[in-house]
Order: sequence, then C-alpha cells, then structure tokens
Amino acid sequence: MFSYSDMNLFLSIAKAGSFTAAAKSLHTTQSAVSRRLIRLEQEVGCRLLSRSQGGRQIVLTRSGRAFLTIAERYIELWNEAQALPQLNLHINFTLETAGAAGEYLLSQVLHRFMGENPNILLSVRHSDSRQCYERVAGYRADMGIVTEEQYHPNMETHPIFSEPMVLLANRAGPLRSGMTPWELNTENEIFVPWNAAFSQWHTTVLGGFLTPVVSVWTPHVARPFFSDPNAWMIAPLSVAKAMGDIDAGLTWYALDQGPADQVMYYILRAREHSELAGHFLRLFAQALAEIQDARLLLSEGT
Repeated sequence: MFSYSDMNLFLSIAKAGSFTAAAKSLHTTQSAVSRRLIRLEQEVGCRLLSRSQGGRQIVLTRSGRAFLTIAERYIELWNEAQALPQLNLHINFTLETAGAAGEYLLSQVLHRFMGENPNILLSVRHSDSRQCYERVAGYRADMGIVTEEQYHPNMETHPIFSEPMVLLANRAGPLRSGMTPWELNTENEIFVPWNAAFSQWHTTVLGGFLTPVVSVWTPHVARPFFSDPNAWMIAPLSVAKAMGDIDAGLTWYALDQGPADQVMYYILRAREHSELAGHFLRLFAQALAEIQDARLLLSEGT
C-alpha cells in the first residue's frame, strides 16, 4: 500500500532529476533513496525511472510519467485530508434569496446572525423563486427566502410574515395618506416588480406599462428619482421604512384599496430542519417585532 513518504520520495526524485539531489532535499542518503525507489517500483509492478546516457541524470519512463500524475493527486488529497480538522471549526450556511422585497430587513437579520455565529461561513445568493427552490432541493443552498410560493417535490414552504404595501413618496410632494391608486399620476411612478402577484395587480389596476413609468429591479436604484417631489412608489412597508431612514426626504403613507399584503416565505428540504435555520428564523422574528403593522406568520416552535 502506497504511503505519503513513497509518493513524496518519487516526486522529489522526479523534480530533482537525480538520486543525489533528491537525497539532499530529503535529508537522507543516496543509497536509501535508491532502495526505497526499488521497493516502490516492485509494489507498482513496473519501472518508473531510468538513468540517462552517462548515468548522472534520471528520466521518467512512460509508466513513470503516468505515475507522476497519480503521485501529485495523492499528495493533494492527503493535504486536503490533513486540513479537515480546520474545516470543522467553521460551518457553511448558504442562503438563497428571491425578489427585492425584504432586502433591507434581511440584511439586518444576517448581521445579527453572523454576530451570534462567528464560526459560520455565510454565502448569500440572489435568484428568482424557481431557482431558489431548485438550488435548495439540489443541496446547493441550505435555505431559501422567497416572495412567491411554488410547488416543488420534497420541499417545504412556510410563511414568515406579511406586511402592507404602502405609498413611498417625497416629503415635499403633494401625496397624502389614504389615497387610492386611481388618484395617483402614473407618469410619476417608480415601478419595482416585487412579485408576480403585485405585477398582475399593477397591470389590472394601473394599466401595466401603457403609461411612461420608471421601472427598476431594486429600490436601491430608485433613490435618485425621488428628487422629483411628485415621484412615488408602491413598496412593502419594511422597504419604505428603511428607505425613509436612509433618506430623510422620503416618507410613506397608507394606501387605500391598494395591492394585497406582501408575504415572505422560507423554504427547506422536507424534514430537514437544521438548528442554524431555526436560529436564523428566530432572529427574523425579533427583527419583525420592531416593525409596526408587519404580521408574524411563523409557527410556534420554529
């Protein structure tokens, strides 16, 4: 059975090009190197090295060149195996997210999560809801946060919270609380496709994109457009509050007869409820307690 020292010996000889140089690098004698190589070749069952003309240099045989690749891979795998105890010091946690809704709240929860789990190697990736389901189901992510509930075999979907959709606007503008969608000038709208249900409501009630509106994928991009005092956006409450905290010139108003509340869900592989996912959701619940009018939907014992 090959050993680390066998492979290291062979690589040292191949790299040095002579028994003398290899013996020096291994802090042993030339005769010891020669004897160990003969035992290795006997175990392999073929010649790995041959002396060049003049006898001072060695060259790899055809089998030796093939064995060189095997020896290199062996050393790499051995080094990886030695590093396993260090990997146990950290735990990987990959979160897949979909949609722009909840991004401000999610960043707050993730910051708390990392603060309480310093040994976590966190990876957060963004995709659409369909990809979230596929990546969690395929073990490419540990948990998903989505705004659209979908059916996927061997997956569980659970609501986290719901929140009203409100009117985000410039403080200096003419908008007020209690307005209906039909009172809003769509030429001043900044549109974000929060989810499929909201986009459908927008098309039905406000006429889709038949009027000239600014359309952006994420609320971060929308901030400069609010320099217009008439600009407005329909947004989830958590997003509206966060943007108001960032920009004192923005405020939000309750909207009468607006779209349905935004619901966020978490997804896990069926019957795989990890401690880390539970901890993450408990921190989510704590963050939601600080948002008035957001309704917690997590079940007891999460």
